[in-house]
Amino acid sequence: MTPTLRLSKLLIVLLLLLTSCQKDDGTSNDGNQNENIPDTFSEYFGNEISRDFLGTVVDKNDNPIWGVTITIGNQTTETDVNGVFILRDASVYERLVISKLKKLVIYMALAV
Repeated sequence: MTPTLRLSKLLIVLLLLLTSCQKDDGTSNDGNQNENIPDTFSEYFGNEISRDFLGTVVDKNDNPIWGVTITIGNQTTETDVNGVFILRDASVYERLVISKLKKLVIYMALAV
């Protein structure tokens, strides 16, 4: 590599480093960073809202699973024979949804 080519690459890298940095907008007049910390733990998740949910529960082979109990927020339902569930007006947070799926499976063994 020639010295001229090496110097050109070095200048380009320096130019990119110097021009790519931007001043942070989150500083106050005294130079300290302002941080918006919620007052309570639940504020991290946003406001409580009501939403509808539609989904399908399948096994690892993409076969529908019927009879699975689905709980989202304050609503509970079961999947139909096609593995489909619908929940209406479930109370959830804007940035957090906790869901619970449960299926009772009974295995029976026959002795021969």
